[in-house]
Amino acid sequence: MLLEPPPEVLPEEVEGLLVTRSLQHVPLYSVSLRAVDPGQPLEFPGGASVPCDPEWLFFRSVRRDGPDLCALLHRPRLDAGPLRVTLQEGCRIEGILVDGSGSPVAGASLTFALDALLPPEAFGSHWSATTDAEGRFRIEGVPRGAVLRWNPNLEDVFSTDFERIPVAAVPGVQEIRLVAR
Repeated sequence: MLLEPPPEVLPEEVEGLLVTRSLQHVPLYSVSLRAVDPGQPLEFPGGASVPCDPEWLFFRSVRRDGPDLCALLHRPRLDAGPLRVTLQEGCRIEGILVDGSGSPVAGASLTFALDALLPPEAFGSHWSATTDAEGRFRIEGVPRGAVLRWNPNLEDVFSTDFERIPVAAVPGVQEIRLVAR
């Protein structure tokens, strides 16, 4: 009896963002992997192929058949050659949005961004959610140990009065309560 070899795993696309110390954003498009699984390292080129000294490296893989995987590195060393990055399952954040009197806010559009990666529309580094009738919302694939920021002023979307939300350093669900102004 002949055994067939296992089917080849199709590559997943990984979005990447390099942030320089002067806060310039350099998108890293179509970083391909053979398989994107927790514990599977991604090799990022180093040495002369990276023309700057990055403040942050952020990678995110949005998967169709499982949880998002991500990695956030602060001041990675790239001068010694390729950097091996392990993408991990991100956290899921579930929460409720209430007004100043404690009543749930339904139908509100919320945007969360990685605090380190300004502006919030930076490549792949933001999450959006809309609250349901009970004011509840959910976002997934947030890097462990990161800090998110959001604008509690729902009337002024251009306000820079952000609040910061620390994300747990372990995978799983994190419950939060946000108060709108």
